[in-house]
Amino acid sequence: SDSTDAHRMPRSRASRPRGIPWVVAVAGLVLVGGGRGEDPSINSTVLTPAHFRSFHLATWAVDFGAVDDEPLMYPQYPWDEEIGGKGTILWDPMDNMYKAWYISQPGIEYTTYNSSEGASRMITYATSKDGVEWDRPMLDIVPWNGTSSNILLKLDGSSEVSYACVFIEPNEANISRRYEMLALLSARPDNFKDKAPAKGQVIYRYFSSDGMHWIPENVIVAGPCHGGTWCSDSLYINKLPNGSLVAILKHGPPSGAPPGGFVPFDIAAGGARWIFTSVSNDNGLSWSAAELSLSPDWRDGAGFQVISSISSIQANNAVVGWLPVFHSLSQTIDMQLCASTDGGQSWWRPERRSAVAFKELGYYGGGMMWPYRLFVPDQADPTKLHAYFSGCQGRHADIHSTLPGERFAEMREEWVSYGAWGYTNVELGSKASKELYSPIKSTNWFRGALMRATWEVDRLWALIPAAGGDIPGQAITVTHSNVTGYTLIVNVKVHNQTRSRRLGELTVEVLDAATANPVPGFELESCVAVGSDSHRSVVTWKGGRTMPPSTAGVQLRFVLLRARLYSFQLCPPVGDCVSP
Repeated sequence: SDSTDAHRMPRSRASRPRGIPWVVAVAGLVLVGGGRGEDPSINSTVLTPAHFRSFHLATWAVDFGAVDDEPLMYPQYPWDEEIGGKGTILWDPMDNMYKAWYISQPGIEYTTYNSSEGASRMITYATSKDGVEWDRPMLDIVPWNGTSSNILLKLDGSSEVSYACVFIEPNEANISRRYEMLALLSARPDNFKDKAPAKGQVIYRYFSSDGMHWIPENVIVAGPCHGGTWCSDSLYINKLPNGSLVAILKHGPPSGAPPGGFVPFDIAAGGARWIFTSVSNDNGLSWSAAELSLSPDWRDGAGFQVISSISSIQANNAVVGWLPVFHSLSQTIDMQLCASTDGGQSWWRPERRSAVAFKELGYYGGGMMWPYRLFVPDQADPTKLHAYFSGCQGRHADIHSTLPGERFAEMREEWVSYGAWGYTNVELGSKASKELYSPIKSTNWFRGALMRATWEVDRLWALIPAAGGDIPGQAITVTHSNVTGYTLIVNVKVHNQTRSRRLGELTVEVLDAATANPVPGFELESCVAVGSDSHRSVVTWKGGRTMPPSTAGVQLRFVLLRARLYSFQLCPPVGDCVSP
């Protein structure tokens, strides 16, 4: 064993946690995880609080994803004025290309101002050889006003199709079932007449031989919420290697409110939206009761709302996620990174800042970020990890609108017998800074383009000094047992942003777990400081370069000075390194 039982990485399927797709990573980048689903994984380790027992002047910091200067795919056709998220982008090993099943929406000349922001959304299709240049093939599957389009699935009228969860199984013997899609539809398609309610959010399953021509299979009517319903307009479904389905859904909490309460123009209009998880072991026929897996805490102020399901990818020791967070005060949606070490039953966020910087409001990526189901590893460069998203130009709501109050004022003049009723615009501020405000919840149409954020695959967030400058931070790990003779390898980045302009460094002290005292020869002053940028740097001491003998196990005290610690591994003399 490399560590205590509480922090040991599961080694067999029987011990794997229930929840998000579990994929065992091997050396290099794993693109096919075994079993059905073909969701990607990454061969990297992320740090979480579970690695440590003590912190002093140390804090967590995300690395910001680098966003391409221009959107990768702009709206181009009458039916894709919005290029939305809420779909799936992944690498197809059968055709050796990236494929996107994305949500699009026509312009207001087709949906009218009286329609909801989700009116007439449909599933559309694009392909790319490099993940940057995208092609929208013109098909005859769903014509648009008599002409070819890249639309794959559309409902009549203003009904909505969203959250297209696509899985690829190249080894499926039945060619017609090599692609599978689970999608959330707000109305019943014609070819499902006898199997689903006419209205209401329900999951529909399709199969395809090519990812374009989809054949209806069955309807997943019973959901995980009260009364056996699908209580969410926002969910992603993932699949375990054994075929079990895992739904990550946005839904209202059983009780309570975010810290600080609500603001009048909260998206939930007086309610809250948190993340719940549910599992089906019978291919969707029945679901476990939805369990709360992420909610606001003391670091989330008034106006925090979960707006969409969590996008994810499996790393060595955790599931890495992207949580879209809605901010009521600005009516914007940003991206916060998160991780789960228990298979999606609970999620931890290293920071409450967005890991992707906004563009200026009014430009694509300036107002809202809507993610796709999965992070996507780069096929040409395995050191890169991408998160595709719909970057919208505007806010979620028209928060400066005075129209509602004006309309109520007109009605009051006509219907004087009703007395004083309805909403009234409010004046905020004083003197010359006065501004009219309408305390009525509203929703804008979303106008987005396809965008992408990119990280180094093993550098998503780090432990850093809390103060910076010449003040070091430190953290002490939990106990690691049976690691005598193991080598310590760290992924660390240093910088020189201080008065002295000297590069920072990382040093490590080995403590005896029984006494909490330094092991002789492995004290802090005996450590050879790591003072360069390295993804795999071996830590050495005057006492040697491998872990000393210890009956009770050892703990590691990391001291950071202008340094970022992304991960550490303990490597035996023979065999694979261990990610504690």
